[in-house]
Amino acid sequence: MFRRLILNLHMYGGLLCCGYLILLGFSSLQFVHHFLPDPPAAAVWERDLVVPGEGEPKTRGEAVRDSLGLFGSVRNASVTKQGNLRFVLSRPGRNYVIASQANGTRVKSCSTISTRMWWRR
Repeated sequence: MFRRLILNLHMYGGLLCCGYLILLGFSSLQFVHHFLPDPPAAAVWERDLVVPGEGEPKTRGEAVRDSLGLFGSVRNASVTKQGNLRFVLSRPGRNYVIASQANGTRVKSCSTISTRMWWRR
């Protein structure tokens, strides 16, 4: 009876640990050898549009987001001394770094960066 209990405890405990050990082995191989594909290069593009010149940087960033047809939350919105608007637009799996010129008619650059976990080194 006692022998059977120890046998079952050992067997089911081993089955419980098996999945964890497989994930630990896979993740350690990935961190050492990097066999998953490299991240794609950041895509940079430009677009002409009217950037609002007045108001808080966050509300201006939200207006730019809406006019570009993107979605996500505006983070780190700031205006430089030259009057350029710069902010980060975040959504799950992707970040956009958006900068506009001071004259308010052109989004100067929009870098698209993927944020998958295994691509962070």
